[in-house]
Amino acid sequence: MRSAREALMASRRAPLLSALGVVTIAFSLFAFGLFGLVAINIRKALDQVEERVEVRAFVSDSTDIESVAAAMKDIGDFPEVARVDYVSQEKALERARKEMGEFADVFEAGVLPASIEVHLRPGMRSPAIVKSVADRMKTYQFIDDVRYGEEWVDKLYRMRTIATELVHPFFAVSDVVDELIGFRSCALSARRTCSFAFPS
Repeated sequence: MRSAREALMASRRAPLLSALGVVTIAFSLFAFGLFGLVAINIRKALDQVEERVEVRAFVSDSTDIESVAAAMKDIGDFPEVARVDYVSQEKALERARKEMGEFADVFEAGVLPASIEVHLRPGMRSPAIVKSVADRMKTYQFIDDVRYGEEWVDKLYRMRTIATELVHPFFAVSDVVDELIGFRSCALSARRTCSFAFPS
């Protein structure tokens, strides 16, 4: 009760500073809440896009399944790799026809090669890491080609970098708000001390 009375007395003696304190605290809470919402949405969106980052190696038609299985085991042991999948010619054809919709008839059986799809671990999807994994996969003799959408991965990485840099101004603003709150608290404390020392 005593603290409440002191706060009420201080607000009456310095209504402008009290109003400033309420406004700065409200602005701080609003800014933090808004930033938190935006940050969560951006993080979710980027995480969902990053999950699509994969390295795809196309296998020669004459390759035996034992060689493919051995390679998949080796690739699965890469520290950057989360999962390795084998896509047969039949499955590749089924995917292509499903994605093309009404133009599905343009694909014929056997026209698409089998492939090894490599999914990377979270935090291991930067352009340098993806390229490193792709280069190691190219060393297998039965791999005809390796693709991972180099330009797309570079753009995604730049988007994440830009999003991270946009966070910095917010922290600068929050520091200013904290300083204002601290100034208001010190001013009220000093005002209250003076009032008790020199009662009117």
